[in-house]
Amino acid sequence: MGYQAIRMDDDLIRLEDALGSSSYLLRGKERTLLIDTGWGDGEDLRRVVAELAEPPVDLVITHAHGDHYANAGIAGLFRTVFMHPDDLALLPEMNRLFAPELTGRALPPERVTPLPRGGLDLGGIRLEVLPLPGHTPGSVCLLERERNRLFTGDAMGSGGQLWMQLPHGLPIGRYAESLRRFLAALGTLRPTLLGGHYTQAGTAGEPGHRPVTLETVRDVLRVCEALVTESGGAQVVRPEAPYDSRFGGTAARLAVLGDVQMAFLPGRIL
Repeated sequence: MGYQAIRMDDDLIRLEDALGSSSYLLRGKERTLLIDTGWGDGEDLRRVVAELAEPPVDLVITHAHGDHYANAGIAGLFRTVFMHPDDLALLPEMNRLFAPELTGRALPPERVTPLPRGGLDLGGIRLEVLPLPGHTPGSVCLLERERNRLFTGDAMGSGGQLWMQLPHGLPIGRYAESLRRFLAALGTLRPTLLGGHYTQAGTAGEPGHRPVTLETVRDVLRVCEALVTESGGAQVVRPEAPYDSRFGGTAARLAVLGDVQMAFLPGRIL
């Protein structure tokens, strides 16, 4: 399972693994940063990064799920591995949960540096850290204000289902509070959102293309508010097929509003 490199701008390259996880390589004047690793073949990631930049590079993990950090422990590839402290605490359990996929690649917590609240300066590229706890307690987005780009991981989904039924996901009411703070922090900005599973939104110009926008984020908030207030603003359905038992099992439901589909646990609303 290798990686495909897609150039999105002079300084931005998106890496897609065979299972649909997206990573982003940002090349500043002083440092190169990879946002998430996907969980494709580790040696192929090493090869691709070496072709595009001078290793070692820095790494930010948007949240502690195996499909976003599976290759973070590769020796010699990353100088510094950053993660929000609230997700750093989950790593031992996540390493066990994703053990079959992380054979030989589990990330030791001692290799991780807490993500600076003030953000990161790559030289000509400045990234602000916008916490958005919900999908995990330490989920973060990275805002590049100058070029109006926002790297979102899985914080509000990527055009497919938003999974809030996962272990350690926050209650829906607390996630709604996170979304309000996040939207307030953006203010009048209207950035382009670059999600952790970019291709879930479909292909531009083709039927079914659902790019994630700030209106998507507002719709996610409306779904949360409908669940918290039991107002009926979102349709709640039972999935036709049960989820993987690691990810909520048969207890999970879907809340649907427009293009937004959010999986959740009825017992984890408030």
